[in-house]
Amino acid sequence: MRRIVLIIIAMAMLAIPAVPATSYAENSAGASVDVMSQYVWRGIAFSNGLVMQPSVDFNLGALNVNMWSNIDMDPMGTEETSAYNETDLTIGYALPFEPVNMGIGYIYYSLGDPALDTHEVYLSVGKELGHVTPYLNIYWDVDEGSGIYAQLGADYSLELSEKASLSVGAYLSYVADNKVLLVDVNGQETSDLYNAEISVGLEYALSDTLSISPMLSYSTSMSDDAEASIKGMSYDGKTDSVTYGGVSLALGF
Repeated sequence: MRRIVLIIIAMAMLAIPAVPATSYAENSAGASVDVMSQYVWRGIAFSNGLVMQPSVDFNLGALNVNMWSNIDMDPMGTEETSAYNETDLTIGYALPFEPVNMGIGYIYYSLGDPALDTHEVYLSVGKELGHVTPYLNIYWDVDEGSGIYAQLGADYSLELSEKASLSVGAYLSYVADNKVLLVDVNGQETSDLYNAEISVGLEYALSDTLSISPMLSYSTSMSDDAEASIKGMSYDGKTDSVTYGGVSLALGF
């Protein structure tokens, strides 16, 4: 039943032509720190407690460079009080295709062990339609996973005041022959619906350059193979649905 409800919610938000992504921006830079209840990526709960996720971002016209890290504040199976366990480098480029926003990019995932590191290239397409931005993101793992993870979703934004804005989002994902993310009962790579996620956030400007943003999300698996695969990669081996949240402090200049 929960899968049917999530599909209905996601599709209701997607009943508009296709997608957000990258758009041209003025030269800028920024930094943020997120404190989250768990580290959740594509529906997989990798941690059982608080994480800190610092990030720096640079925009030079159509080019964007982002460096993001994860610090587990309550690592399992270790006496350490914290564990710095991932750094991702993303390089994106906005393409001049009107009337949609389209971008291409590359992501390098550094996971603390060179044998586990992997690389993705991606294509994103989005279109702002008033308060709603439907989008399609396609990520192709060209290394460890050797397959595709795709998201079809929509974001809704509403300015509440000069300083506050509300955002609501939902997406539905699909995996095609990505042997890291999805395998069948025989351990073979397969293709199927993967996860769906809904989220809500509030951004409040503390100043012209500083903002704070609390958020809350819920993610769940969307097929039997996805349920087994997501559970198998989760921190406890049995989590495929997770509610998580946190707060982000961002500085732009």
